Amino acid sequence: MQAGNHIKEITVTAGGTGYVTATPPKVVISGGGGTGADAVAVVSGGRVTQIVMTRHGKNYTSAPTVSFTAASGSGAVATAVLINPQDANSDLKAEDLVSQESLRNAIKRERMLEFAGECLRKQDLIRWGDLISRLQLAASDIKQNAPSGRLYTSQTGDNVSPRDVLLPIPEYDLNLNKLLTPNPGW
Repeated sequence: MQAGNHIKEITVTAGGTGYVTATPPKVVISGGGGTGADAVAVVSGGRVTQIVMTRHGKNYTSAPTVSFTAASGSGAVATAVLINPQDANSDLKAEDLVSQESLRNAIKRERMLEFAGECLRKQDLIRWGDLISRLQLAASDIKQNAPSGRLYTSQTGDNVSPRDVLLPIPEYDLNLNKLLTPNPGW
């Protein structure tokens, strides 16, 4: 990624009211001179609480405008922040050390960026307890935004369950040790 040309994050400044969790509003990213950015809104208690970037886009010269389209709900406001070239050369920032949650989120973000393509993401999401919610969020995004020929992939989020977090205990080990019990769902 070239620094300064991509959207770093989208922050919710006002959650609005009346949004439905099952059908979150579509996040519309426009302007700023760039293309290809995409994000998904997370709704809780009728309010937009978080924006999850699914694609950070490219060639932005200024922060784009973020708006929402939804069948129900209104009033949500969010702002986009571009990657600062100095961010690439710095480690944790002061705001990442404010609380345990902010530090944990900074670590999650860094691991996602640093180990992209190294097949470690699923294990990280399982360890943090985020696998099921992230797969369901991805499925929701696919259902809303994917071309009709690709909608079959949305079933991943519909079929995910706590069973998917565990691996089965091998039958050989279960036969050796009668005190072992299979993992739930296996």
